[in-house]
Amino acid sequence: MQADSIKNPMFDLLLFMQTYENNGLDDEKFIRKCKNLVTNFTKLYLSVDSILNENSSGFDYKRNELMRIQTIEYCYLKISTIWDLAYQIADYVLGYKKGNKYEKLENSFEEYKRSHDFLSLSWYQDINKIRNRIVHGGVNIIPFYDNDELMFNVYNENVDSVMPHCSVYSKPKGLMVSAGSYFIYYTSILYNYLVDFFSYVLKELKKSVKPTIVLDEFAAELIEERSGRWFFDRLSEYNAYARETLNLPLGENINDYSKSRLSVTRFYEEAGTIPFKRKMIESIADKYSLSYEWLSENELSIPITEALISCSDEFYPEITRGDLDLRMSSPNEDRTASILKFEFSDSCYEYSMQ
Repeated sequence: MQADSIKNPMFDLLLFMQTYENNGLDDEKFIRKCKNLVTNFTKLYLSVDSILNENSSGFDYKRNELMRIQTIEYCYLKISTIWDLAYQIADYVLGYKKGNKYEKLENSFEEYKRSHDFLSLSWYQDINKIRNRIVHGGVNIIPFYDNDELMFNVYNENVDSVMPHCSVYSKPKGLMVSAGSYFIYYTSILYNYLVDFFSYVLKELKKSVKPTIVLDEFAAELIEERSGRWFFDRLSEYNAYARETLNLPLGENINDYSKSRLSVTRFYEEAGTIPFKRKMIESIADKYSLSYEWLSENELSIPITEALISCSDEFYPEITRGDLDLRMSSPNEDRTASILKFEFSDSCYEYSMQ
């Protein structure tokens, strides 16, 4: 199997730490935290890859419901563990004062948000709410198959879904989430967060520390060879699937496309309701990077641009298949926009799980 790699998001920070005395790089606790970060990220990647490549992974999820549940729970726990390890590494380097970690980070991030798009905590707090409920027994994960694809939903004690909907990983009716797409999405967001997070840590560190040691080119290359990359099998195939499904590839440079994935509408409306349908329509438009404007409660205007023309064979069928009450679509009088007209009504769904 071909091994592909992504940049170690800590590398620039670790390289800078080589340039001053008493840097902590020989501290066993710090070394262990850094090793644990890559170990846990690798475990998360392998778990997601096993969902995508069930036949070749050796995991028979179809015949083993317990394994399906445990793998989904495991992915939630790994995302939370990785986020917390990153915080602990930053705490070691910067020496955070005691207090609410989320408030401290939000305040610290303000200076960097314009140049670091993934310095946001909202995505993680969505994940962590579910993770906490898994740990404390407050939710049930229900996995099942739909057309040979592993799906799931997460329900609270009242049998209400606690999952945020998003067109990148939710089926349009909102009853189920693609396990592969969901964890690809959040694994890649997590990685991009780590890239921006350790960039922020490095910038903060440079405010108080001045280099006293000069690294020659050979030393820098040796450090990069030893710790500059994280290696994963089947990463090319993993990212090809992500691109095909308009998801977020792992480890690629942060660009306009990856930023647009972060801003795809995520929401909590109840499946089948009119507010849900409007939000899902917006989320689908976001997924295809289309601008839009609601002209009324039932009419949506989308400019006819290269973006719409290039995705029309996928976008319109997805809107139609999703039971989102599309009645008709037609260009406006000057043919500058496509007008989508809906006849919204609340729907009641039942799904037979396998």
